[in-house]
Amino acid sequence: MLTPPTRTFVRGRLTWLAYLMLAYYAYVPGIFGPVMPFLRSELNLSYTLGGLHLTAFSAGMILTGLFGSALSRRFGRGRILWGGGVGIATGGLALALGRSVSLTLPSALLMGLCGSFIQFTVQAVLSDRHGEWRAVALTEANIGASLSNALAPLLVAGFTRLGLGWRFVLYLVVVLIAALVLGFHRVTIPNEPNRELQPARPKAKGALPLAFWGFWLSIMLFVALEWCLWVWGAEFIIARFGFSKVAASTSMGIFLAIGVAGRIIGSRLARKYETSSLLLAALGFCLIGFPFFWQSPWAALSIVGLCIAGLGVANLFPLTMTLAVGSAPQQSDLASARISLAVGLAGVSAPLGLGWLADQIGIHRAYTAIAVFLAAGFLLTLALRRSALSH
Repeated sequence: MLTPPTRTFVRGRLTWLAYLMLAYYAYVPGIFGPVMPFLRSELNLSYTLGGLHLTAFSAGMILTGLFGSALSRRFGRGRILWGGGVGIATGGLALALGRSVSLTLPSALLMGLCGSFIQFTVQAVLSDRHGEWRAVALTEANIGASLSNALAPLLVAGFTRLGLGWRFVLYLVVVLIAALVLGFHRVTIPNEPNRELQPARPKAKGALPLAFWGFWLSIMLFVALEWCLWVWGAEFIIARFGFSKVAASTSMGIFLAIGVAGRIIGSRLARKYETSSLLLAALGFCLIGFPFFWQSPWAALSIVGLCIAGLGVANLFPLTMTLAVGSAPQQSDLASARISLAVGLAGVSAPLGLGWLADQIGIHRAYTAIAVFLAAGFLLTLALRRSALSH
C-alpha cells in the first residue's frame, strides 16, 4: 500500500466540468454497439460495413492523436473542449438523419474527431490540475464516462420499446451539450499545470519516454479488447443464443452497468493502492470472466461471465492511461494526444478486423481475437511492472 499524497484531493468546478464533458463524450461510443443491429438491418450492411462505422469514428481519433496537441497549443484547451462538444452534436444529428453510408460514415468520422478533442483535453486538464492525485481524478472521471456509456444501450432499448426509435438517442446529444454550455461556460480552462501540485521542474519537451510507449501499446491492446466486446457483443449474443435485438442490447447495458460499479470500486482503491497492482487485479477479472462469456453453452452463465469480465474491463483503460500520463507528467498535452492516437488505431483495426473475421468464420470463432488481446495485454503489463520495480 502506498502513502497517499500530502495534499487533499479537491473537486472544483473545473474538475466537475471535465467529468461531465468526458461523460458526454462517452455517451457517443456507447451508442454504436447497440444501434449496430438496427443500422445494419435498415441499411442492409454486412458485418464488415457495419464495423466500418467504428473505423471511421476511430479514424477521427487518430487525427486528433496526430494533431490535437498542436491544435491545443494554437487555439487553447477551452476552444478545443467546447468545439469538440458542438462537433459531436453536429455529427450525431447527421448520423440520425442519414439514410445511406455516404452520410453515416462521415458523421461517425466527425464524432470521433470531435470526441477525441474532449477526451485528450480532459485527460490533460485533470492530470495537470490534480498532480499526484491524477489516478483518483482520472478514475473518477471514468466512472461518469462508464455510467453514460452504460446508459446509451438502455436508452436505445427504452426508446425502441416506446416507439420513438433508436435515433432518439442521437437527438439527445444536442440537448446535453446545450445544458453543459449553459451551466459551465464561465469556467476558465487553464492551458498550464497547477504548479502547486506538480514537481518543481521545467516542462519537458521533445520525445516521450520509453516507458510511456510501453503503456501506449498496452492501451492499444486493452481498447481493442474493450471495443470488440462492446461493438460486437450484442451481435455475439444474438448469434449464439438467439436473443432479440432489444434483449441483446439490454444485456450489453447490464455489462456496462457492472462496469460502472467496477470503476467506482477502482476509484476508491486508487486512493490506497499502487496503480499497476490494481491493473493486474482488473486483468484477473477479465481472465476469469471472458472465457465463460465466450465458451459457455448456457446463456445465463455466459452473461454472468460477461459481467465478471466487465468489472475488470472497465478499469483497464483508466488505470493504464494513468500510468502512461504519469510516466511523462510534464508533457500531459502531448501524452494525452498520443493516447488518443492509440485508442484510434485500436478502434480502426480491431472492430473492423473482427467484423471481417465474423463474415468469414462466424462471430463465435472470430472472438478468438479478443482472447489474444487479453493475453498479450496481461503479459505486457507484467513486463512493464517488473521493469519498473527493477529500477
